[in-house]
Amino acid sequence: MLDRLHPGTTAANKKSDRFQRIKQTLLKSPVHLCLERAELITAFFRSYNNPSDPVIIQKAKALRYLLRHKSVRIFPHELIAGNVGYHRKSAILQPELSSVFGCQELLWIDKRQTTPFQMSWKKRIKLIFKSYPTGFCGTWFSVPFSRTSDVFSDMLSNS
Repeated sequence: MLDRLHPGTTAANKKSDRFQRIKQTLLKSPVHLCLERAELITAFFRSYNNPSDPVIIQKAKALRYLLRHKSVRIFPHELIAGNVGYHRKSAILQPELSSVFGCQELLWIDKRQTTPFQMSWKKRIKLIFKSYPTGFCGTWFSVPFSRTSDVFSDMLSNS
């Protein structure tokens, strides 16, 4: 209790050091475009969705699937854990709300002046051909999902 009242004490310095380490890590970390949410939502709609359910029920079931299958990452020095994506600083994709990226923008997404996102070429290809079944140029719900594999399945299975 005295440590909280007297900021110069050792316990208060440890808290400050921990906070500074987290802050520096966040400031140095690039923003990554995380595909996990897009992959999970797509997997749900491809394999488990019942199109005869009302849309609100489909969305609720998709959210339940997402929360049950999403990975949990606890980063060093955290006391309160939780993050939207796999990386320390992540931007997520929400395929059910349509994509915010155009086909051409994905090519230079890591080189944009404003909000560049780190993403490997393998993940970019996976995003276009697996997570977004109609590709970035189409609307996500415009073509029904197919359970058949595509040309890129073997290449992407190890990601």
